[in-house]
Amino acid sequence: MDFHLVPRGEDRNYTGFLTKTIVYIGGLMLFIASFGLTVSSIAIPKWITYQSDSKPSYHYTYGLHRRCSSLTNTCESFPSSEDCHAGDRYFCSMWRSVGFLMSFAVVLEGMSLVSFFVVLSGGKRLRESGWKVLSLLILLSAVVQIG
Repeated sequence: MDFHLVPRGEDRNYTGFLTKTIVYIGGLMLFIASFGLTVSSIAIPKWITYQSDSKPSYHYTYGLHRRCSSLTNTCESFPSSEDCHAGDRYFCSMWRSVGFLMSFAVVLEGMSLVSFFVVLSGGKRLRESGWKVLSLLILLSAVVQIG
């Protein structure tokens, strides 16, 4: 298998490993799985769980934008304005910043998904040059999620 990124010798009709459609399809499959996990982490309020030891038992689950309670069997917006007074302002600003960054990461991942389809629907020439834009978008979304 030829892993070189640039053509060698006199043969200019180069078909390297990274321009193969199968590599892009494999990357797309992994990316779709990662994208699904990102969206589910925003949608499902299971970031933090609190379980009481008392009888009757109850629990709270916290997500980026909602808090759910087993006492009322409802979910409400989180953090609410009452949660963000005095000493809790730092927590609220950090929690909301993480929520914004995760939503921004979904936008970047959506752009990456569109880029995958554009690169795959194009020809060999687009696959040879499209990986630069695609890898930049994926790297940006990873940096946003890590940061």
